[in-house]
Amino acid sequence: MSQDLSKTNKHKILLISCITISNTIQLMRNKPDLEPVILVVSIYNDI
Repeated sequence: MSQDLSKTNKHKILLISCITISNTIQLMRNKPDLEPVILVVSIYNDI
């Protein structure tokens, strides 16, 4: 039971990461003067 839960959590984290990365890419296209890469790196460090 708990193993299924941890798998689900990992999938959620992956999904959130993908959404964040796609949002970041859009940000970079719209506002190249921002530094969204730092944002992504900090999010990955939190995982």
